[in-house]
Parts: sequence; C-alpha cells; structure tokens
Amino acid sequence: MPLPFNRSAFGDCFALFDQAVASPRGVQRLFDDLGAAAAFRMRLYQARALDRKNNRLIYSAQPDHPMYGVSEFEQITIRIVEDPTRGKWLCRLEKVDYASMEVEELDSSIGPQIEDIAGEEEVGELD
Repeated sequence: MPLPFNRSAFGDCFALFDQAVASPRGVQRLFDDLGAAAAFRMRLYQARALDRKNNRLIYSAQPDHPMYGVSEFEQITIRIVEDPTRGKWLCRLEKVDYASMEVEELDSSIGPQIEDIAGEEEVGELD
C-alpha cells in the first residue's frame, strides 16, 4: 500500500520529529517487531519529503532562501536498532551533531576501494 501524500496523515511523525529536534540527542519509539519499525521509518521518510515539498512551495518566490526545498528535520538520522534485552525494535531519531564530527581529508595514497558490508573483502575500485 503506498504512503499518503497528505501532510495531515503524518501528525505522529511530525510530533516525533519535533521531540527529536528539541531533545539534546534525539528520541526513540519502541516496536514489537522489525516490520512495524521499518514501516514507521518509511512514514518518517515520507513526512520529511513532504516537509521539503511544502517548504519549496512556501519559499517559491525566494529560491535562494535557506529553507527552500529543505526540511528542518534534515539534522535527524533515522535508524532501526534491536534491543534484545527488552525484546523490542527501536526506531531511533538521532540528532546529528555536525560540529563535533571528526573529519579528515583523504591521503592521495589511499585508492578509492569498495569493500563489502562486513569490511572483509575488496570488491573493486571506483573509476
């Protein structure tokens, strides 16, 4: 079943996004199974996409405005994590702190390589 395109259908998602933005680190919602957590994450993605679309309309006369086509919820990363001690799945809305990220430039001796998800095997090089 496709997700709705009406912003009012996502009141619970926007309320949770608002809580995550107001929180120092973010919030999490608990689910009994992975499927329900994944379905809710898709609703959160759709809500954020609708927020971007809405801001494109609001600022259509000002395409250089910082909020044009952007959501205030861009600072939130959504992850699903299992909590085996409680037997729950957590849909986490984590605030990304760009200011405290440690970033370094790539050394020219490092070739662009693709590794498998476990990081054990080289698959190939990027062109």
